[in-house]
Amino acid sequence: MLSLDGDIKRNNMTANTLSITDFDPLDMSGLESGSIFSKLMTREKQIEKVDDISHRRQQTAANISMDMSTTSLLDEQSIDEKLYKDRSLKSILNKLNEMYVVGDNWHEDALNGPDINTIEFSTILTYQFIENDFFPTVVTQTVEEGICFVFKNKQKYFYLEIYNDGEAGIIVEDYNSKIIISNKSVSTTNDIISEVSQFLYK
Repeated sequence: MLSLDGDIKRNNMTANTLSITDFDPLDMSGLESGSIFSKLMTREKQIEKVDDISHRRQQTAANISMDMSTTSLLDEQSIDEKLYKDRSLKSILNKLNEMYVVGDNWHEDALNGPDINTIEFSTILTYQFIENDFFPTVVTQTVEEGICFVFKNKQKYFYLEIYNDGEAGIIVEDYNSKIIISNKSVSTTNDIISEVSQFLYK
């Protein structure tokens, strides 16, 4: 029988931003008196120092500008990813709700649709999928009376079927060669998350 257990969470990476360092202004007081050559050399060094500070300020400004631009892109990317995850979650939950509403009237052969327990388990599993960035290609009823989640990785397909009798199984198929790579039963959410993760990211 299927059971709920702890989910696998992926670590989130955070972007570090540069700290803004302002240079102290050049103190022109306190120049020691001496020969004209000495004063000229001192003045030349002061000019070089000013140029160096100016150059360093320009570099810092460029780095800050680049970092702000990168941070902005990261923020936009994070927003886009969040929107995609929210939309994917909403789409799947709507699909599961539609299955519940349609019930046993989904197939011309009068096959039973997924029952409330299968839908509730699939709903919990959906949240875990989206949290882990697992996005099903298809979510649909099955002729075996349950729900099927389909994931795709290149030419391979991963089918997770959750049945009304409380059982669940996975099939991994190479679509091009029509070869079944794996066919096994699973019994916990941890098992399912682990299998999907291996399929998508191994």
